[in-house]
Amino acid sequence: MGRTGRRSRGGAVGVLLLAATALAGLTGVAGQAGRAGGDASTTSRSAGPASGPVVVDHVVDGDTLNVRAGGRVERVRTVQIDAPESSSTRFGRPDACGRPSTLYAETLTRPGATVWLEFSGRDRTDRYGRLLALVHLDRRDGPTWQERMVRAGWAEVFVYRGNTTWLLSRLKSDQAYAKAHRRGVYARCGGRFHDSGG
Repeated sequence: MGRTGRRSRGGAVGVLLLAATALAGLTGVAGQAGRAGGDASTTSRSAGPASGPVVVDHVVDGDTLNVRAGGRVERVRTVQIDAPESSSTRFGRPDACGRPSTLYAETLTRPGATVWLEFSGRDRTDRYGRLLALVHLDRRDGPTWQERMVRAGWAEVFVYRGNTTWLLSRLKSDQAYAKAHRRGVYARCGGRFHDSGG
C-alpha cells in the first residue's frame, strides 16, 4: 500500500493541454514528479497542479477508484488517507468496516462522473503502478474525496514514507472532528480501521 509542477496559467486551454499530456501516459511519469530539494512536508497548494478532468470508471473501495484517461483505465490510490479493506486480505477476510466505508465512497461519485486529479505529493505512482493523487469532486477546485472520507469517519489520515500534500493539516482536523463526533468507523467499529488480522 503506498501512497509537483505549477498550476496551468492558460485557463481552460491550459488545463486541457495538461490533461492531454499528463493523463495519456500517467504511469510513465513517476520519476519526473519530484521537486528539486526541500522537504515534501512543506508542499503548498499552489505547488501542486490540477492535472485535469478524468472520468470515473468505478469505485473500488474507500481509498481507491478506477478512472478512464488517455483511452485506458487507470487505478487511483487516493493519497494521504487509508480506509478499511473491503475485499479479502492476506488474513482471508475483509475488515469489519470495509463494506460500509466503500458504500459511503460510492455516494461521493458515480461511474461516468467527472473528477479532477491533483498531484501534490512527492510521488505520482506507488510500487503497484497506481496513481497517487488528490481527487477533487464536482469541480477542479472543489472539495476532495479525501476530506469527505476522513470527516465522515470512513478513512483515516495516512502518510507513507513522508509523501505528504498541502491537504495534510486539513485532513488532521477532519479526523479530529470524526473522532470527537464518533462518525463512521469510530461508531461502527470502535475506531479500528483494520481488524482482519485478528
